[in-house]
Amino acid sequence: MAVETNQTADGRLPLAGFVVIEAGSMIAASYCGQLLADFGATVIKVEAPKGRALDTLRQWGRKYKHGEGFLPSILNRNKQLVTLDMSVPEGARLFAELLKRADALVENFKPGILAAWGLGEAQLAALNDKLIHVAISGYGQTGPMANLAAFGAIAEAMGGMRALIGFEDRPPARLGVSIGDFLAGLYAAFGLTTSLLERQKSGKGQLVDVGIYEAVMGVMEDLLPVYTFFNAVRGPVGTGFDRLAPSNIYACRDGGWVLIAAPTDGPFRKLARRMGKPELLDDERFKTQSLRADHRAEIDAIVTQWTKTFDSGELVKLLRTDDIPAGKSYTAADIMVDEHIKAREMVIRAYDERTGEVPMQGVVPKLSRTPGRVSHAGGAVGRDTEAVYAQLLGLSAEEIAGLRSRGVI
Repeated sequence: MAVETNQTADGRLPLAGFVVIEAGSMIAASYCGQLLADFGATVIKVEAPKGRALDTLRQWGRKYKHGEGFLPSILNRNKQLVTLDMSVPEGARLFAELLKRADALVENFKPGILAAWGLGEAQLAALNDKLIHVAISGYGQTGPMANLAAFGAIAEAMGGMRALIGFEDRPPARLGVSIGDFLAGLYAAFGLTTSLLERQKSGKGQLVDVGIYEAVMGVMEDLLPVYTFFNAVRGPVGTGFDRLAPSNIYACRDGGWVLIAAPTDGPFRKLARRMGKPELLDDERFKTQSLRADHRAEIDAIVTQWTKTFDSGELVKLLRTDDIPAGKSYTAADIMVDEHIKAREMVIRAYDERTGEVPMQGVVPKLSRTPGRVSHAGGAVGRDTEAVYAQLLGLSAEEIAGLRSRGVI
């Protein structure tokens, strides 16, 4: 079924041979597709033809000389990039032909859009009853809010995350990355691979319905039982933990910041001795983990007074000598030169024909026998259109040229 590409020619890759059609825009669907492609799936990303509205992903971030930021280079890595206008009848028919040959469809259209193009659930099942349809949306495919417009930021707020970020005397803050979208993409990839396993038993595809706010709710720890049983609404706790201390970020002499996590008895004993303050171990305020949490501000102040006498790199080495969990708050500059990150191949470089090699995150997770890989970065809109339509659909050069002249691709 798969188009022969450098992603699928190597049978060691665990998802080799599976064909995924990715349609939509922004981050969530794109990240799902990236994860699948990293492990060998043939992911065909469908975008609007040139001259139409660009995927918002291609307008994201600081633009380089090719007119885009670098997020598309990362999220579209290992993929085949084609153009198609699915909103016109001829385009919808061509899209249907792709789906007949696919194992999965990943999309993040507003609910109802596919049905308006004649590709609702019943039609998709009639086309290909083995097709796994992954639908990502703000609020899910059902319920009273299903058809409302949403972005990841709104879903993060509804899922309870925004209320936990920041400080009590300030408005709820953003994490700094589009975490809701990335969580949704991760759950989508999990739902798709789970459905592939189930399909081996049933022979049938199914709908994988991912609401972004639900992906956020899925990682909200004990938020709901704490409210139910203690009538307590968790709020922001700044840089530390509500019930763990010392476990915070501490200022250093050079202006850097170091995370120290020593809330349990063993690490705290080591920290007290390393600070030259063994008397803290007999202090009634700090004798147990629970008591230290009750006096979080006091113990944090003591630790900060000590950390300010060190440069950040020096402090981390000192703490790690005693096996106290600690690390610098890394910037991109730190990540690029860290030897452990290098050894783990978590900074790699992939070729984008428009910019040359692009540094980016490596493949996660690391599989011992069938590891994923990155063969190339994302690229220009429609880079692989002719090859995909010729190989997968068997269209001739003349047919492809006709579709292009009519604005279908």
